[in-house]
Amino acid sequence: MTYRLDPSPQFWARVTVRRPGEQAEPETFRAKFQALVIDAFNEHDLSTEEGTRAFLDEALRDVDEVETMDGSPLSFTDAVRAQMIGAPHLRAALVSAYMAAFREAITGN
Repeated sequence: MTYRLDPSPQFWARVTVRRPGEQAEPETFRAKFQALVIDAFNEHDLSTEEGTRAFLDEALRDVDEVETMDGSPLSFTDAVRAQMIGAPHLRAALVSAYMAAFREAITGN
């Protein structure tokens, strides 16, 4: 099969998150990410809050299987992105899911 080079690849990844301070089971949802080229990825310092926020502002494109507290499906907006990135436990889970997708791809090659 021939490889087709996508100049702007996006992908869905499963995100596993645990609410802080609760002994509940982990919850999952799907997130759509923009795959950043190496130079763009390296511009972000993921060891800082600001760098992680900037990375996710650029990389996070959509979410699925997320509901509001009343059980209604959540529409992805810039405000929802900001709210998710602003929650430390979600921010860490999103970065972890992004990185895991690339680890999986590398080990599969």
